[in-house]
Amino acid sequence: MGLTLVCFKTNLTCFCLITVNVSQGKDAILPCSPTTKENLSFKSFKWRKDGQNVFYYDAGNHYNDGLDGQGPQFKGRVLFFQDQLRSGDASIQIQTVTIQDSGIYSCEISGLNSGIQTFNIKLVVGKYLTFVIISKDKNQLFVLLIFIFFMIHFIFISVLILNVDFPLTH
Repeated sequence: MGLTLVCFKTNLTCFCLITVNVSQGKDAILPCSPTTKENLSFKSFKWRKDGQNVFYYDAGNHYNDGLDGQGPQFKGRVLFFQDQLRSGDASIQIQTVTIQDSGIYSCEISGLNSGIQTFNIKLVVGKYLTFVIISKDKNQLFVLLIFIFFMIHFIFISVLILNVDFPLTH
């Protein structure tokens, strides 16, 4: 899982968008913490995506505890870190992500001393190749790594020469 932070500033405000990249089928953690790092145990925060309720917490009541209203795409797949609420962490974990989970998520925390804070997180779910290589023979491992290196370069050069599009997010 990878994380990227992109910020830009206008005359009045600073906007930041955190991007989380994760492979399809893995779990994604979407970060959210108020700048004040206040205890969130007795506050409220909600996560939304495309008008759907992803997760809601209100002073101890939440979707995983029988509260109604969660979008069907997210039922039974979203966890939060209750032990981290005291340190101001409203992050969530979406289990076994799919391509359909990709998009912009908003985390809104209310009841803070500074009022309401909203954060936007972009989740990018893709199909990535993962190599797991186990070998006790260092020479065999070296040859295998060289082979993989040249195969990746061959694919990259083929894409450039043939102008072939390999979509990783479909």
